[in-house]
Amino acid sequence: MNQFWVDPENLSKTGQGYGEVHARLIGLQQQSAPLSARYQASFGDDDEGREFFQNFEDGQQTFLDGVGGQSKALLYISDGLYENGKMYAGSRDEADQVSHKFKTAGENGSGDSQKPTGYNRPAEKVPLEKTTGYVAARASKALAPNRGVEPSKPLEKGKFVKSQRAVPAGGHANEGLKPQLPVSDRGYVLNGLKSEDVKVRKPEMTSAMKLRALRENEQPMVYGHPLGEGQHIVSATELPNGAVRIGVDGYSDITPLSGRDLTLDNPNNPSESKPYPTEDGERLFLVTEKPGSEQPEKSLDDRVYMEFPRDGEPSFFRYRK
Repeated sequence: MNQFWVDPENLSKTGQGYGEVHARLIGLQQQSAPLSARYQASFGDDDEGREFFQNFEDGQQTFLDGVGGQSKALLYISDGLYENGKMYAGSRDEADQVSHKFKTAGENGSGDSQKPTGYNRPAEKVPLEKTTGYVAARASKALAPNRGVEPSKPLEKGKFVKSQRAVPAGGHANEGLKPQLPVSDRGYVLNGLKSEDVKVRKPEMTSAMKLRALRENEQPMVYGHPLGEGQHIVSATELPNGAVRIGVDGYSDITPLSGRDLTLDNPNNPSESKPYPTEDGERLFLVTEKPGSEQPEKSLDDRVYMEFPRDGEPSFFRYRK
């Protein structure tokens, strides 16, 4: 009876259609905006022509305002579906945990006071010790393409960043600690990235994203190491052209992962390990939340996105105002 009636893992995907229509409306709005200026001369410069042009311009502005309002509503719905997916997943897994505890308590005994203390005690949750996560980053001090260029290629040897501080030359940020993740040239540091420095292009559909709710006995392991504080594994759906486009304003770094990089282990039984679950058409990423990312969301034209093509280097972009 603990089957949840909502499918949390696929709920956010239902917002993908809303996101596609939202992008189309933004494109329509941008294409329609210059019509008044383009055809103003066609109305003539007499009183009647100016009156007709004013009526046309007023009607066009009403149309543009309506399209803008609808596009914002669609974006709100798309974001809401994603957040509800996370909420439903958490509720479902909490229900599973409660059901498991009741079952364990029943198997261990009915709670008879004559039995030794602890005999009927349900299995206790073992808290996991938080570890300080290191994310392998590209060798540049910060990935901020101030000329609107693509992320720079890595050097031969990567460096590590801890709390997104640049590593001094000749050693790690903290010689007394070992990096949680091995050297990799696949991570991208996002601190210092400003929207005004990113190339602008027309709106396009973005990928649906989801954050998997973990059960009590599940722990993601990246390169054989647990996640650090503020780190999460997120999945993003591939778009029809095979690319993934995601917003990165809330992250301080992001690392694409493959099935070989990531497993789902049992922290209470290290011998239990399985591939991290994913679906066809999804890609996995290790992200670190940026401090203060809970602040109000930026406007659409100030948000920064990354596009990860199926083959080739990723790039930054933002929507044209």
